[in-house]
Amino acid sequence: MYESLKNIDHSFDIAVGDVGCTIRKGDHWSTIPVGTDLLLMNCSVGHRGPCAADCINEGTGRILGHWKGEFGKLPPALLGIEHNVSARNFDVLREMMRVGYGDIADGDIITALVYVRNS
Repeated sequence: MYESLKNIDHSFDIAVGDVGCTIRKGDHWSTIPVGTDLLLMNCSVGHRGPCAADCINEGTGRILGHWKGEFGKLPPALLGIEHNVSARNFDVLREMMRVGYGDIADGDIITALVYVRNS
């Protein structure tokens, strides 16, 4: 069974075989077990539930690990493997997350989901 990892209108920049991470607000993704397979979905708008016809499957991945903590304490090593290369800067990442989640404060709980891209 696959979990859908949804991006809102931005790319999965890591190459097949590479390890990357995605930063998500809250702790939901920290509860998904290591080894879970992912569908890498690019969606035009944020949504819950199944993807619509306008969502594009950009490949698959597998969860390797998680880090949960405050946004302002995100380890630079995780920021450095962000799956969207343009978001490897705290200010850019914060702005991209604001689009999907609203304002992001340094004390907000986030999860860095580390995964390998399989296809």
